[in-house]
Amino acid sequence: MSLLQNIWKYFTGESKALVPQVEWTLADALAVVRNTEIALASFNAHVALAGGVLQCGYSYKDLDIIIYPSKTRKTYSWASMKEQLTRCDIDFTGPNECADHSKYGDDKFVCVGHLDGKRIDFIVLEFMP
Repeated sequence: MSLLQNIWKYFTGESKALVPQVEWTLADALAVVRNTEIALASFNAHVALAGGVLQCGYSYKDLDIIIYPSKTRKTYSWASMKEQLTRCDIDFTGPNECADHSKYGDDKFVCVGHLDGKRIDFIVLEFMP
Protein backbone atom coordinates (compact mmCIF):
# COMPACT_ATOMS: atom_id res chain seq x y z
CA MET A 1 0.00 0.00 0.00
CA SER A 2 1.39 3.37 -0.94
CA LEU A 3 1.92 6.27 1.44
CA LEU A 4 -0.85 8.20 -0.29
CA GLN A 5 -3.27 5.32 0.22
CA ASN A 6 -2.35 5.13 3.90
CA ILE A 7 -2.92 8.86 4.32
CA TRP A 8 -6.29 8.57 2.60
CA LYS A 9 -7.30 5.69 4.91
CA TYR A 10 -6.24 7.78 7.92
CA PHE A 11 -8.43 10.74 6.94
CA THR A 12 -11.41 8.61 5.95
CA GLY A 13 -11.33 6.63 9.21
CA GLU A 14 -10.36 3.35 7.59
CA SER A 15 -6.94 3.35 9.28
CA LYS A 16 -8.13 1.31 12.26
CA ALA A 17 -7.62 -1.80 10.15
CA LEU A 18 -3.95 -0.82 9.82
CA VAL A 19 -3.35 -0.71 13.58
CA PRO A 20 -2.24 -4.06 15.04
CA GLN A 21 -4.36 -5.68 17.74
CA VAL A 22 -3.05 -5.33 21.31
CA GLU A 23 -2.49 -8.85 22.65
CA TRP A 24 -1.64 -8.04 26.28
CA THR A 25 -2.53 -5.14 28.54
CA LEU A 26 -0.92 -4.44 31.90
CA ALA A 27 -4.11 -5.45 33.70
CA ASP A 28 -4.28 -8.80 31.87
CA ALA A 29 -0.58 -9.37 32.47
CA LEU A 30 -0.80 -8.71 36.21
CA ALA A 31 -3.51 -11.33 36.60
CA VAL A 32 -1.35 -13.92 34.80
CA VAL A 33 1.79 -12.95 36.74
CA ARG A 34 -0.04 -13.25 40.07
CA ASN A 35 -1.48 -16.65 39.14
CA THR A 36 1.94 -17.84 37.95
CA GLU A 37 3.53 -16.71 41.24
CA ILE A 38 0.94 -18.69 43.20
CA ALA A 39 1.26 -21.75 40.96
CA LEU A 40 5.04 -21.87 41.32
CA ALA A 41 5.26 -21.09 45.06
CA SER A 42 5.87 -24.75 45.93
CA PHE A 43 8.93 -24.68 43.66
CA ASN A 44 10.53 -21.82 45.63
CA ALA A 45 10.19 -19.68 42.55
CA HIS A 46 9.29 -16.07 42.00
CA VAL A 47 8.14 -14.39 38.82
CA ALA A 48 8.69 -10.95 37.37
CA LEU A 49 7.02 -9.02 34.59
CA ALA A 50 9.33 -7.88 31.79
CA GLY A 51 9.30 -6.70 28.19
CA GLY A 52 6.87 -4.48 26.34
CA VAL A 53 3.98 -4.83 28.78
CA LEU A 54 6.17 -3.55 31.61
CA GLN A 55 7.69 -0.78 29.49
CA CYS A 56 4.58 0.43 27.66
CA GLY A 57 1.61 -1.08 29.47
CA TYR A 58 0.70 -3.24 26.46
CA SER A 59 2.19 -5.54 23.86
CA TYR A 60 1.19 -6.44 20.34
CA LYS A 61 3.19 -9.68 20.44
CA ASP A 62 3.65 -11.45 23.76
CA LEU A 63 3.88 -11.34 27.53
CA ASP A 64 7.36 -11.83 29.03
CA ILE A 65 7.49 -13.49 32.44
CA ILE A 66 10.82 -14.15 34.16
CA ILE A 67 10.91 -17.17 36.48
CA TYR A 68 13.75 -17.18 39.00
CA PRO A 69 14.59 -19.19 42.12
CA SER A 70 13.97 -17.70 45.54
CA LYS A 71 16.19 -20.33 47.17
CA THR A 72 19.15 -21.16 45.00
CA ARG A 73 20.08 -24.33 46.88
CA LYS A 74 16.93 -26.12 45.81
CA THR A 75 16.53 -27.01 42.17
CA TYR A 76 13.52 -28.20 40.25
CA SER A 77 13.24 -29.22 36.68
CA TRP A 78 11.43 -27.06 34.18
CA ALA A 79 9.35 -30.12 33.28
CA SER A 80 7.73 -30.20 36.73
CA MET A 81 7.11 -26.44 36.71
CA LYS A 82 5.67 -26.66 33.20
CA GLU A 83 3.33 -29.44 34.34
CA GLN A 84 2.07 -27.18 37.13
CA LEU A 85 1.52 -24.27 34.71
CA THR A 86 -0.35 -26.60 32.34
CA ARG A 87 -2.85 -27.13 35.17
CA CYS A 88 -3.40 -23.35 35.04
CA ASP A 89 -4.49 -23.59 31.38
CA ILE A 90 -1.13 -22.58 29.89
CA ASP A 91 -0.69 -24.49 26.63
CA PHE A 92 2.88 -25.48 25.78
CA THR A 93 2.17 -27.34 22.56
CA GLY A 94 3.30 -25.91 19.27
CA PRO A 95 6.48 -24.84 17.55
CA ASN A 96 9.44 -23.25 19.34
CA GLU A 97 8.36 -24.54 22.72
CA CYS A 98 11.79 -24.02 24.31
CA ALA A 99 14.85 -22.19 23.07
CA ASP A 100 18.32 -22.43 24.58
CA HIS A 101 20.04 -19.05 24.84
CA SER A 102 23.59 -20.29 25.43
CA LYS A 103 24.55 -18.83 22.06
CA TYR A 104 23.95 -15.41 23.65
CA GLY A 105 26.37 -16.18 26.48
CA ASP A 106 23.85 -16.73 29.27
CA ASP A 107 22.18 -19.65 31.04
CA LYS A 108 18.55 -18.79 30.57
CA PHE A 109 16.17 -20.46 28.23
CA VAL A 110 12.82 -19.30 26.93
CA CYS A 111 9.74 -21.50 26.79
CA VAL A 112 6.75 -20.36 24.79
CA GLY A 113 3.29 -20.98 26.14
CA HIS A 114 -0.16 -19.71 25.24
CA LEU A 115 -3.14 -18.67 27.32
CA ASP A 116 -6.40 -18.22 25.45
CA GLY A 117 -4.39 -18.15 22.22
CA LYS A 118 -2.12 -15.32 23.43
CA ARG A 119 1.63 -15.91 23.58
CA ILE A 120 3.61 -15.95 26.82
CA ASP A 121 7.41 -16.17 26.87
CA PHE A 122 8.62 -17.73 30.10
CA ILE A 123 12.25 -16.74 30.65
CA VAL A 124 13.60 -19.36 33.04
CA LEU A 125 16.73 -18.57 35.06
CA GLU A 126 19.10 -20.96 36.87
CA PHE A 127 16.81 -23.84 37.82
CA MET A 128 18.49 -26.63 35.93
CA PRO A 129 21.27 -28.62 37.61
